Amino acid sequence: MEPKVSVIMPIYNAQKYVKETIDGILNQTFEDFELLLINDHPTDRTMEIVKSIKDNRIKIIENDRNRGIAFSRNRGLEEARGQYIALMDDDDLTDRERLKLEVDFLDSHLDIGVIGGSSVNIDENNQQQSEPAFILTNPDYIRAQMMFFCPMANSSTMFRRSLIDQYGLKYQENCLGMEDYRFWIEMSLHTKITNFQKTFLYWRSSVTGETSRIIENRREERKKLFAEFQIYGLESNGFRLSEQEKKVFTEAFEESKSIIYRDLEQLYRVLRKLVNQAYELGLTFADEMRYTCRNYYLEMVRRNHVICKEGMKKDGFSCQKENPQVKVSVIIPTHNRANKLFYSVNSVLLQSYNNYEVLIIDDCSTDNTKDVVKQLQDEYPGKIIYYKLEKNSGPAKARNFGVGKAIGEYIAFHDDDDEWYPDKLEIQMKKMLQDNSIDLTFGQMTRYLGGKFVNIVCDRFDWYHIQDRFFQQLLMENYIGAPTIVMKKEAFIRLGGFCEEIPSLEDWDLAIRAARELHIEFINTPLMDVHITRKSVTHNIENYVYSWAYLMQAYISEAENRDTFIIQMFRHLEGAMYETDNALKQKYVELASQLIVPSVILPNTVEEKLLELYFVKKDESVLLSQAQQNVERLRRYRSVCAKLLDPEDTIARWLLKKGIIKVAIYGMGNFGKCLADRLQNGGIEVVCGIDKKQLVFRNVPVVSLRQFRGEYSEVDAIIVTPLYEFNIIAEQINSVKEKAYMCISIEELLQ
Repeated sequence: MEPKVSVIMPIYNAQKYVKETIDGILNQTFEDFELLLINDHPTDRTMEIVKSIKDNRIKIIENDRNRGIAFSRNRGLEEARGQYIALMDDDDLTDRERLKLEVDFLDSHLDIGVIGGSSVNIDENNQQQSEPAFILTNPDYIRAQMMFFCPMANSSTMFRRSLIDQYGLKYQENCLGMEDYRFWIEMSLHTKITNFQKTFLYWRSSVTGETSRIIENRREERKKLFAEFQIYGLESNGFRLSEQEKKVFTEAFEESKSIIYRDLEQLYRVLRKLVNQAYELGLTFADEMRYTCRNYYLEMVRRNHVICKEGMKKDGFSCQKENPQVKVSVIIPTHNRANKLFYSVNSVLLQSYNNYEVLIIDDCSTDNTKDVVKQLQDEYPGKIIYYKLEKNSGPAKARNFGVGKAIGEYIAFHDDDDEWYPDKLEIQMKKMLQDNSIDLTFGQMTRYLGGKFVNIVCDRFDWYHIQDRFFQQLLMENYIGAPTIVMKKEAFIRLGGFCEEIPSLEDWDLAIRAARELHIEFINTPLMDVHITRKSVTHNIENYVYSWAYLMQAYISEAENRDTFIIQMFRHLEGAMYETDNALKQKYVELASQLIVPSVILPNTVEEKLLELYFVKKDESVLLSQAQQNVERLRRYRSVCAKLLDPEDTIARWLLKKGIIKVAIYGMGNFGKCLADRLQNGGIEVVCGIDKKQLVFRNVPVVSLRQFRGEYSEVDAIIVTPLYEFNIIAEQINSVKEKAYMCISIEELLQ
């Protein structure tokens, strides 16, 4: 009887790990498989160990001589008898539930040909070296991504053997360790590919491994071959570029991802051409190709330290072919933001989607807002309608008022201090007009503080898998930024609009109700720049507490897990009070308690203890020593944050005065990444980062301390970013005596 699954594992020089790897397969909860071990003639004791393992599911296949991993995998494909084929390398580890979950998925999703999972890096001692990788799950995004990089963790995958038989798929030899990339490009042309976000692969990274050796010794050959695969992927999908355009594409997206491509004009033209061709070819993944090209372009803009809106050319990545027939009403509430309003409104008036009206709702401003609006009306006649409310009533009422005056079938919301990208409306309206069942779309936002990039909201949003549970997700966290919303006017009215009972969090409340009642779709690309300021309705803590209590009472009965909901809401409240002094915090905790006890939390229950967990109890007059330590740590943390975000380049000047030009950064968390950005802008060369999680940040390689000593040791100083362990870390750095390094704490650097 044929097994359900054939697991293919080439075997070569893995004596230290091979037994543990094989045991990881043999101990799977799913047992109906054969394990094909391809003997590629190792030169160590690997095969002796393999042959000592007794299990009737093991079948050893002998190569005539050492042939390499591609040949060995192909031997496995030829010999496999299972309905499904799973891949595994001889030195990695896998999750015990992997085979069962993948079999169950393929059995129930007949349109999917390949399923994989996420991965983490482990070292030679099985110590985790990275967080689980965020991996694409949407098949259309995977196919689009395949032309840039390989989005699959090879040894996490399972696929249908029928695909091999039907299309004659196999691994190409002499690929310098990239045979899996070429294989997955070919596979993507014939079937849908998806992934679980669950970690299936524990990938063993080693500087002495075969792939590392090839990358180091045959770097230029590998770079050229990687580019050939990219072009093969593009051309196999029907895209056509000139030789110069191919050169631009492959240079911008080379394998190491470390290059910062400087000619943004050229890159924009090439990516825009690919987007246009995707629609002209009628590709099923044209939208996803558009978002992928757009996202990579915006990333390169940021890496060039340009604000994204400044990097967008003309109408962005718009594909508008004719004037749209459907009108959108853009509602912009404003209050005393005359200095920001012009640029915010102007970003709407420059939209590539040109059938819109702008309604500015002045929430009783006392500055020169009216003059700014008059200037805009003169410059764009017929586009702007201005209303001024008689008294300041807050954004909820202002937005509801605007919708009441709107004539568009669709409405969009915008804030008076943020800026849309020129193709925002066109992207969302194209999506909604293609599918009339969609009531609301929202998307990503790029956040800036003082002109410096902070993050992209929802940049790791797995919409493909969570959309069916989005209501429960929104109860825990608001993912919908109101300025990214475009929705049908009738759907807004059906929801009852923004809640005017609460002074803040009205956007979260609307999002929860929308997720419960409407068809929502997510746009997986940044639609706008958000400029973070400390002056916001949300930062009025008393308003926040009242609104927070309203949400607690309104939605606790709908949460799947009541306790989890309560804990998460208290975390939000704690976050809102992050910079509040202890006396005020006590006041607001008492207010919160009065509002939710006993209607939400019954006295003397375990949930009530959350107040003690997250806040200082009201009857405590003296903080405990542990709390005092936490306060001191928080003070130091805030101080470093404030100085790192200071726009003046005093950090680099301090180093240059001391003759320090080349540095390494120990600890590549938030401090380390921010510091790397600041130093590179100031003329300091950041040779590498040192961290257990080895990756690449911008163009800075992040390596282990051992790798640093071996490959990157020529630096003038090492800057240590952890705040509380400087002496221990400095001693560890200099524990090997061949060279003593100057170690500088980040606090000393920022004094």
